[in-house]
Amino acid sequence: MLKKLIYFLDVPEIAENGNQVKVSFDIDSPMTNDDFVKTVYLLADGNPAPNVAKFSFSTDMGACSATTRMRLSKTQNVYLLAEYNNGKFAMTKSKVKVTIGGCGG
Repeated sequence: MLKKLIYFLDVPEIAENGNQVKVSFDIDSPMTNDDFVKTVYLLADGNPAPNVAKFSFSTDMGACSATTRMRLSKTQNVYLLAEYNNGKFAMTKSKVKVTIGGCGG
């Protein structure tokens, strides 16, 4: 079952070079023992290996946010999938247009 997600997923609409595409996210979660984001997955559906990153969170962290860089092979959707401690999931996506791919091939 999908849970309503209050989130901020920041990826560029256009990436001139797919070798280093900055991605940031921030999820509004109380981060209490009763309700917290346990894991966040970043996926890129056009990459040869679509599982880009996995972030683990705990209530001790107090917030659910991160910034990283990823490689994108071509224009594609970037997905954020959040797994909550109660087994529910939430998802959002953004499309990134890549002018020069970054995964080789």
